[in-house]
Amino acid sequence: MVQKITIFHLILLITATASISAQNQEDIKYNRSSLTMIYLTGQSFHEDRSNLDPEDAKIDNTPQAVKNLWDNYPFPDKYDEHLIPSSTINIVSTLDGKNLLEVMSGKKQKEDIKNLQPQVDQQLKAQRVAHQVVRKWFSSEDGKFWDMSTIQRRGFYNATEIEADIAKQDVRGMTKLADAGEELLNNSFVTVTDLHLFANKPLSDLYYAIAAELTDKANEIIRKARGKDMATQLAASIQSAPYLLTATGFAVAAAAIKDGFTVFSKTFLYKLKWNDEIQARFYQNWGNDAAFERMNFELEFIGVQYNKTKLNRGVFNKAPNRKPEVVIKQAVVRNIDEAFAQLQKDNEVFKPMVPIIGTDPIIAQVGLKESITAKSKFNVLQKTEDPITGKTRWQKVGVVKVDKIWDNRYYAGEEKFDDEGNRITVDDRAKGTTFKGGKNIVPGMMLKLIK
Repeated sequence: MVQKITIFHLILLITATASISAQNQEDIKYNRSSLTMIYLTGQSFHEDRSNLDPEDAKIDNTPQAVKNLWDNYPFPDKYDEHLIPSSTINIVSTLDGKNLLEVMSGKKQKEDIKNLQPQVDQQLKAQRVAHQVVRKWFSSEDGKFWDMSTIQRRGFYNATEIEADIAKQDVRGMTKLADAGEELLNNSFVTVTDLHLFANKPLSDLYYAIAAELTDKANEIIRKARGKDMATQLAASIQSAPYLLTATGFAVAAAAIKDGFTVFSKTFLYKLKWNDEIQARFYQNWGNDAAFERMNFELEFIGVQYNKTKLNRGVFNKAPNRKPEVVIKQAVVRNIDEAFAQLQKDNEVFKPMVPIIGTDPIIAQVGLKESITAKSKFNVLQKTEDPITGKTRWQKVGVVKVDKIWDNRYYAGEEKFDDEGNRITVDDRAKGTTFKGGKNIVPGMMLKLIK
């Protein structure tokens, strides 16, 4: 095995033509997780637009229009963008108004996941997305395979130091690629997002229809008991009560969404499986395209997040530039941002680290976009290196609490508005959220959200 890795290092020496230039002391170096974002097509809800209000009917929510909104989503800046050829997967839709309603309400999300996730898994496997993710790591910017420039660039490895270690077969040099695998490839994530934009009116009509159906059922129970003894009528009244209560709930919901639009998304999160055994086999097959294709790279399912954003037409007209298309674009971005924020909160492995960029006060570029609240707490992490192996670890050295929160949410227009359409004032001079607590903190240390 030692000889195999040494050969690999020699190949690295030959192929690595671009070295990382020395960084200024004030530059902050840290290895960010990589992210590949895939869009799920074929799941669009085909609604009845025949009874839409003329203003709502002007909004284009065809599958291509929604895909365009997705294409304009700004990539999350806490991750390295890991582009691969497969940017979409297609699964035939089984959605109709009723089951969409049930999924949105949370009643059938487990059933929806059970039905949809195996299909997503199958499509990811069919398109060999895991292979594409690994290939991207070992490709140059112009697509040349078996190239280490991406590893060097993202991992801040110095080519000159690697060459010197290889020449003397230093044990630290022998572990640098293992370190890169653990720090970089082992933090490769893939998301698959199903995005919907639908007018509220068809669903509102469906809510009213369900309410009417439930009310009729309750009235039928009471009608059959009419004229009978008091005990029978009382039993009928008790039996009909749940139907009437549920009908009232649907009627209230229908009134609440009688106009405007709803943004609804599902985001599936996967992680590349990468361990010592996979890494060793990969190095042994270095430079062998056929052997690479035969390897069984896999993605591990981590979790899924559902998000719903309602936009009643009233928010469209709060100010001159609050045109429906502007509001919808902003709502789509924030909806997906919230999905990522929740996936980060719920899954430790997906939480990004953010560098501390100042200490008087302590400040880091994380804020409302990541759903930070006044109660949020962060671990302070410092990078340490094993003096024998050269492997790096992040060690906890303190805890800080939020002081003043930075509003870094996406705004579609020059003026800034909250989700209800009210104009807000934001201190554009702010560069991040400020924190309090912690001792002996210096720029370059990292913050990671505590669940």
